[in-house]
Amino acid sequence: MVMPKVTTYSANLHLKGSVNGLKVNDTVDIRLQKDIEKTFVQTDKFLYRPGEKVQFRVLTVTGNKMKVSTAEYPEAWVNTPSRTRIAQWKNVSNTDGLVHLDFQLADEPEEGYYTIFVKTPHRRISQSFKVEEFVLPRFEVTIKKPKYILGTDDKFSFTACANYTYGQPVKGNLSFTVHNNQNRKCHVSQTTNVTVSIA
Repeated sequence: MVMPKVTTYSANLHLKGSVNGLKVNDTVDIRLQKDIEKTFVQTDKFLYRPGEKVQFRVLTVTGNKMKVSTAEYPEAWVNTPSRTRIAQWKNVSNTDGLVHLDFQLADEPEEGYYTIFVKTPHRRISQSFKVEEFVLPRFEVTIKKPKYILGTDDKFSFTACANYTYGQPVKGNLSFTVHNNQNRKCHVSQTTNVTVSIA
């Protein structure tokens, strides 16, 4: 199907016919766009702490086949929540098709939502991220072990549980060491690393 050259951006697509003996008669609304250009701005994470480095990348695709654009970006900049510009780049080269930019947050920055703006030859795109001072939640590790182990035992079992102070389990890595204080009569020393996951 060849799209007509029109100025309107909306149309109706009417389908009428039969498929395997079943009649088809349906109309759907479609949107027409002369030039397709999509720009994506992605930060390495959404939440930052004061003093951290903010890294982000920019990618633009154009045309029906979504070809990666290598056109230069006229300007990119970052605004604070109070709309103060704290970083900017002019005539950003895009020869590789993917632009990587970064900047350093102040040790005592304004907290809230920051906005990255990127200007392409045809439009302006924005992406936000948040800056705030946050403290990682505390958690407690408890170990349930047998009261004693016989010298003839070749194995024993124990349970290690890690929970945040608000009751939820912790997901992460656990490293534990088993030893008997270097007793010469029965020397035991072993360190194991395991990954703890929450189903």
